[in-house]
Amino acid sequence: MTTTSATFIIRGRLGDSPQIRTTKTGEPVANFNLAIDQGYGERKTTAWVRVTVWGKLAEAMQHLTKGDLVEAHSSRFQVAIWSAQDKTPMGQLEVTAHRVDFIITKRGQAADTGADASD
Repeated sequence: MTTTSATFIIRGRLGDSPQIRTTKTGEPVANFNLAIDQGYGERKTTAWVRVTVWGKLAEAMQHLTKGDLVEAHSSRFQVAIWSAQDKTPMGQLEVTAHRVDFIITKRGQAADTGADASD
């Protein structure tokens, strides 16, 4: 039996600077939220995706700040589901990225400043 995995790319702006920490075993991990705009004008909506990266890739996230445009490449995802205080069902896509390309940063850097988990 052959299994295949697909990689998908999510492009969006950081909702805040990445939160970087170290696990008990010493491995760096970073989390950030990407805002993905859909539609235009009055019909424009924003969807949020929670991204996690590990290792050297997590360390590279220190160069990013709120508002930076990035692309996250992932083949692992899940949907977190919960109920709001008013009992409205809520959900958010959560991905573990193996690559993040820095498209536009506030420092003016361009697309080839990306980072990959294998670096």
